[in-house]
Amino acid sequence: MKILVIEDTPKHRDDAKNFFASQSDVVAIYSSDFAGARRFLEKGKVDGVISDIYFPYQNESIWSEPEAVGVYVMMLSRKLGIPCILNTDGNHHGPRFQWIHDMLGRLGLPAMVDTSNNKAESKNWQDALDALKAEIDKAPQPD
Repeated sequence: MKILVIEDTPKHRDDAKNFFASQSDVVAIYSSDFAGARRFLEKGKVDGVISDIYFPYQNESIWSEPEAVGVYVMMLSRKLGIPCILNTDGNHHGPRFQWIHDMLGRLGLPAMVDTSNNKAESKNWQDALDALKAEIDKAPQPD
């Protein structure tokens, strides 16, 4: 399985690389902004996406401040038929994430994977991978 991991925080990206290196059935591609991730967001290039929620649209530009670009990645992935899971180091009932949690539920999209803390040291990469695999299993298979 080939997945795209979008993560701009160096510690979380390093944790993800260590975690996915131990997964024999996963090849992970990494990006720290939307501009780098965009070239992989096409049907057939990846089997799924695990995306941070707040990250830059484009590093080293006027668009380099973290915004809720992960929401756009989720919607674009849905349009393209690519399973996507949002993964955060925060709590979905926190002030930055409640609106996203509510929107995902109203649209029938997969719930975000979070840490139930306001700012955790690490992310739940195993839970995110399990959730992504469940979404991939539910996705319609090509003829």
